[in-house]
Amino acid sequence: MLSKSDSQPIKPSYVLVAGVTHRQSAERYQCLKDPFVHFCSVVGVQGRGWNVINIPDDQICWAMWVQLDSSKSAQIEETEDVELGVENTEPIVEWFRDMPCPYGGTMGDLVNSTSEDLKSKVYIEEKLFNTWYHGRVVLLGDAISSEIHDAVVLANCLFEIKDLSLKSIANAFKDYRQQRFPVAKSQYACSRSIAKLFCGQSWKDRFSRYAVFNWAPQSYFQRMIEEGITYRPQASFLTHAENRGMTPVVPQRPWKQWSEEEVTKRVTAVWEKGRGSR
Repeated sequence: MLSKSDSQPIKPSYVLVAGVTHRQSAERYQCLKDPFVHFCSVVGVQGRGWNVINIPDDQICWAMWVQLDSSKSAQIEETEDVELGVENTEPIVEWFRDMPCPYGGTMGDLVNSTSEDLKSKVYIEEKLFNTWYHGRVVLLGDAISSEIHDAVVLANCLFEIKDLSLKSIANAFKDYRQQRFPVAKSQYACSRSIAKLFCGQSWKDRFSRYAVFNWAPQSYFQRMIEEGITYRPQASFLTHAENRGMTPVVPQRPWKQWSEEEVTKRVTAVWEKGRGSR
């Protein structure tokens, strides 16, 4: 059912701990005195780095991340339950407590100003699956932008099926994958490039980071932003939102235009079939 590459275990590439402090003193952190957002990112040694950004109500968001090589990934798999559990952020935090905070003081000061319920630890796993569906089961992305795009396109494909037979559902899933896989593959490559740009530790990564942030023109960053927002699929069975920005939107595949009466009829029919099958 799965290809060889899909059957391989997913190795985490980063472990990240993030949190939001309580209200902080503007006298201690001068950046809180102005209305601007100050985002600072530090790329440290040994695959470690940390970020800070101020938010409304004089609070500060912070994040600490560690790039995992094969040995660290194996260690995490062995100790996850007892040492690096989802609820236990302290082992990671301890590596950063004495690190300087770009706003002043240390990162430990921010951690101490953050309650446990406002801390979170995540493992960043990167893998693009080739198998997206089997039978009546279909795959959705787990990244927030990818997930909503997947959901919209999948809903469009499912809304146009003529019946609930396995063949019709499989055809809808196939159509969904054909539309989303090329885009997901491109987004996956872009995500890996950005991760290397901000977090990479090799000499190539360091050179690329220096070149991009010191030599690249502003138009380069503008194009990067535009490429990320031009793909905006919309539900075919709802009234489309107009494009209010200056950036053109990637044309969406033509779908059947449904009237409000037709939408209500189809939704009601599916709902009644679902109730009748219980």
